[in-house]
Amino acid sequence: MKKKYELGRFAILRRSDHFEIVSPAGGIYSFDEKSIKKLLNFHGKIPSIKKSNLEVTALKEGLLLRSSQPKQPFQIKKVLNNINDKSKNILTLSDLAIIITKKCNYNCLGCSVDAGISKNTKNVNWKKIISDGASFGAINLAISGGEPLLPDGIEKVLELARFAKKCGYENIVIYTNGTFVSKYAQKLKKSGVTRISISFHGFDGYSEKYTKHPNAEINSFSGIKATIKAGLYLRVNCVVTKGNIFQVEHIIKELIPIIKGDEENYLRFSPVIEIGRASNKKNNLSIDEYNKLITIVAKYKPKYGEKIRLTCDEECFVDDPVFCDAGLVCAIVNEKGIISPCDLLESISPIDSIGEKDFIDIWNDNNKWGNFRKVIEINPVCGSCEKSIRKICIGKCKALALIKFGSLTMNKEPKKCLHKSLNKRKGVSI
Repeated sequence: MKKKYELGRFAILRRSDHFEIVSPAGGIYSFDEKSIKKLLNFHGKIPSIKKSNLEVTALKEGLLLRSSQPKQPFQIKKVLNNINDKSKNILTLSDLAIIITKKCNYNCLGCSVDAGISKNTKNVNWKKIISDGASFGAINLAISGGEPLLPDGIEKVLELARFAKKCGYENIVIYTNGTFVSKYAQKLKKSGVTRISISFHGFDGYSEKYTKHPNAEINSFSGIKATIKAGLYLRVNCVVTKGNIFQVEHIIKELIPIIKGDEENYLRFSPVIEIGRASNKKNNLSIDEYNKLITIVAKYKPKYGEKIRLTCDEECFVDDPVFCDAGLVCAIVNEKGIISPCDLLESISPIDSIGEKDFIDIWNDNNKWGNFRKVIEINPVCGSCEKSIRKICIGKCKALALIKFGSLTMNKEPKKCLHKSLNKRKGVSI
């Protein structure tokens, strides 16, 4: 079978006399209108033997990849339509996440949004936001919380999933602790949901300690089994803290055999970040523990490949730093209608609040999102770091960069550092 072109994930910005493609990998490339249309139309086509200069350049810079089953990074037809809409300053959006509630039956130690059972749900026009996101070509929708599958909110979730499917979203993901998945899995699938992301944090009572819920481990595994039975894709997300770092290998060995049935199922490890309920730092990983996590995941990568992932689904085992795509191709709206680059930044780096403005107007404002839609050279201290921890802290996560170093873009020397010897030399501490 001849392989076809697959477009990568990137943002398209309109400038006064040209278009810019901004890649999360850190590159910025200029195109005129004719060339940008040609580039977009390459997707899903078999490459010819004679390649145009544009084609060669795009391939070389990583904007086009080869794949036997091309997957769209956004709704390409809608992005092509946006080229003709002079009011659109940014033409693209890949991922939209909505935190529809912060009410939750768990009280997790590392919850980034500080969810809990006493939280109230606000009245936000989620259908308008979902529709607006689709107008920029958004193809992935995440519905999160809190716990979005609480019985008093399930009908809203089903309604939003059905609506998102009509708007052209191909991937609809529910983030849940697993408690109610067995009850609603079939209904979720019928509504258009494609994946369930279930939290699981450890064995031998650790899940119960972390979530402060007596049946946390049972709920996670019940949800995992129900997801697989319903024929939905599965992601198991494990937040790694001081309390369960020693269980990482055990978790891999126990869960991989369960999720191996479908190539789209995977296990993701996310180091806890000191935000929300994790701000007390008691459970945060030390530099040695960060490196231990990286080492363990690297050990099992050759055998299991993409079945095991680290942080925001990005590959952490490359030599060159890869910038995160928060605010560039991803946006999140919380339960109050506040728009942010990602859930970790929704409380410390909000962009704007939906009120008199629509999602369209806010996402279209390149000035407000400036720090996320440009590439700034990394400062010399971090750029020259040879420690493996740089694969997480240099450009991998803007939230971590802001919290640990005081700069979203790593263009300033860090006030804090994850590398002990630098802390000692500079007189700073983690």
